[in-house]
Amino acid sequence: LPGGMTLRSLWRRRTRTLLTSLGIAVGIAAIVALNGLAEGYIEDFTDLAMGSNVDLMALEADASDMGYSSIDERVGARLSSVADVESVSGVGFAFASSEEMFIFFMMGYHPRESAIRHFRIAEGQPLATNRQMILGRKIAETLGVDVGDTMRVLDSSFRVVGIYETGVPFEESGAVITLRDAQRLSGRPHQVSMYGIKVRDPERADEVRAYLEANFPEIDVSLSSEFAENLPDMQSMDQMVGQIAFLAVLLGGVGMLNAMLMSVLERTREIGVLRALGWRRRQVVGMILREAFALGIFGGILGILLGMGLGALIGFIPVVGDMIEPSYSLELLLLALSVALLTGLLGGAYPALRATRMQPVEALRHE
Repeated sequence: LPGGMTLRSLWRRRTRTLLTSLGIAVGIAAIVALNGLAEGYIEDFTDLAMGSNVDLMALEADASDMGYSSIDERVGARLSSVADVESVSGVGFAFASSEEMFIFFMMGYHPRESAIRHFRIAEGQPLATNRQMILGRKIAETLGVDVGDTMRVLDSSFRVVGIYETGVPFEESGAVITLRDAQRLSGRPHQVSMYGIKVRDPERADEVRAYLEANFPEIDVSLSSEFAENLPDMQSMDQMVGQIAFLAVLLGGVGMLNAMLMSVLERTREIGVLRALGWRRRQVVGMILREAFALGIFGGILGILLGMGLGALIGFIPVVGDMIEPSYSLELLLLALSVALLTGLLGGAYPALRATRMQPVEALRHE
């Protein structure tokens, strides 16, 4: 059977088969790991936006990264005056690092705005004033902090008044403080990182979004359901993954080309015998391409497993592992496998063509 011949041929050259597949797998693993992290990130931020009971999210226009987004609070006041807008909630971000924690992520909300209700209090009480803090369940357990304790962050002391749960990993690995405290810690007085906007008629959210973008050039506005996908961070990640995919095809294809050329050279007499027995050129091409196809499949599956393994390793990093939970969609796995197959077929095309140019008599004389 053709399939059996393909497998026997690859098995006879086990070391080369493994090395060629690994060459493909490394690039595929990078694609799977990065995309898995990106998809998990998108899911978490979409849950944040949707769970905050707002219809639109606004970032600073043309911000290169969400961490650099900074919107003046006067813009928020103007947004509140728009007839179709019911309420506006500003969110500020602050970060701290220490020997115990790689990154301590803090979200700043006004205690009386509706968006903070997203953080369901499981123990203690809600945030009420400055110098208070509510902690996510995961970070509280990691640090061994309870309600009533005091935490020292960036030379400021905060009293932990509550423990919250949201079901979103990165949120439960952070803390919520007042917007004023977040502005002070981040050195951005009267600035917010983003605005959550609730419209009076949710069915007109897309119309309101278009109106706000046309009249507020300082901000980029997205529907809550599309907010994470439109983040500049995600666009940068997509570009990076695209570049890695190109390199994976290029480098994996070169490795495949070399392996298949060596295979064709070593099997010159075998190909000559097959041609002498009546094999047509297309049958020889099919034989070589099937081997390249099989190598691509094997490298793709191996790369997917390696990529998921890399994602799992992140879970063992203290705090950071709790904040990032990779997600692997069927579309991502099919994309990774498609790239691997494309790599195999492109790398096997020239060796297959070269094999067809062999004359049976010359091939039989080859030593």
